[in-house]
Amino acid sequence: MRTTSLLAAVLCAGAFGACRDAHEVPGTTFTVVDSAGIEIVTSHAQAWAEDEAWRVEVAPLLRIGELAGPPEFTFANVQAVGWLSDGRIFVGDNQAHSIRVFSPDGGYVGTAGREGRGPGELMFFETVSAYRGDSLFVYDFSQRALTVFAPDLTFARRFTNPTGVGNLRIVAALPDGRFLLASQAHNGLGGGPGLVPDTSLIVVSAPDGSSTDTVGAFEATAQQVGPNGRNQWLFIKPHGTLGASGDRMVWAEGKAFQYVVSDDDGTVRRIARKTHPTVPMTAAIIADFKVHYLEWLAIALVEGTMDEMRDALDEGAYYPHVPATSEDVIVDALGNTWLGHYHYPGAITERWEVFDSVGVWLGSVATPTRFEVHEIGSDRIIGVSRDEFDVPFVEVLRLDRGVRPPG
Repeated sequence: MRTTSLLAAVLCAGAFGACRDAHEVPGTTFTVVDSAGIEIVTSHAQAWAEDEAWRVEVAPLLRIGELAGPPEFTFANVQAVGWLSDGRIFVGDNQAHSIRVFSPDGGYVGTAGREGRGPGELMFFETVSAYRGDSLFVYDFSQRALTVFAPDLTFARRFTNPTGVGNLRIVAALPDGRFLLASQAHNGLGGGPGLVPDTSLIVVSAPDGSSTDTVGAFEATAQQVGPNGRNQWLFIKPHGTLGASGDRMVWAEGKAFQYVVSDDDGTVRRIARKTHPTVPMTAAIIADFKVHYLEWLAIALVEGTMDEMRDALDEGAYYPHVPATSEDVIVDALGNTWLGHYHYPGAITERWEVFDSVGVWLGSVATPTRFEVHEIGSDRIIGVSRDEFDVPFVEVLRLDRGVRPPG
């Protein structure tokens, strides 16, 4: 287990200790620091000129879904959408307990999975992604099981969470077929009273789940520990997230506008960040948060819990400053990293900061209102939009990367 060494490397780099060797490239907007073999790229201004900024078109290139149509074209609880390497589009709908696949032009191809707890059957999943050879993998968190479907959408294989720990969930696949898992914090929590960092374990498993290796951890959030040693409500707190790009892991901790890149064995290679002043927590921010939070809870929770949550909002603690990023970190098809701005629960990320493949901050990109980004290709984005009745549709939007013709 490399938890200690991985966290220590990040802390050393973040401290900018005596081991650093900083230099600024003349005429650029960033500085580069080498700290114990970790490259730290800090951007002080966006690299894009005004006419180079990227834009996401609002009008969709493709829309899949109907308000009242054939079952294969109606969606209810879309959890995941994306592309296979041949251009086909997959749509994972938890209410249908299945993954539907469509042609690049939106024609229905077929369905993988059905409701149940047997081989090839699904209940409630949170991760659906392309796998090797145009197959699909699905992690069903209610069964703690991973299922692989073949390119023709037939059942291929399945194994249960290889760690035996329900808190660990499969979030991505690595190029060699192994799977990347992460916990939802609550690991090694100790100390207090007051704010206590809470970590998320990073684990990789063999393609068949026969073995696992714990490779590290990152600070995923914080908990408020009371004088009695028990957790108290803590609101407006950072939430870290983990993803993968090729044979590299990428994670953000939410406290600042930065992300970490490491090898799949946990060796940290780069930290990329942008200058972003913290926003102190104020009474006005807390009051605004309470209004939005209660609106969200009215939809997300069953009737009868609102009074309890109102009391918790009044009695709970709040992080010292507003987190910088949301739980959205996406590496696009060209290796650029997109970090979403922090937003209140129930909202969708609509503002992103984009860093290039070496960690330089390029600039900001806005995505349409009520459009949830799932995957970013070379010139298009796929995600889920919702109409005024909150009905989901799968949409593909054009991404203009700011390439302008000369003259």
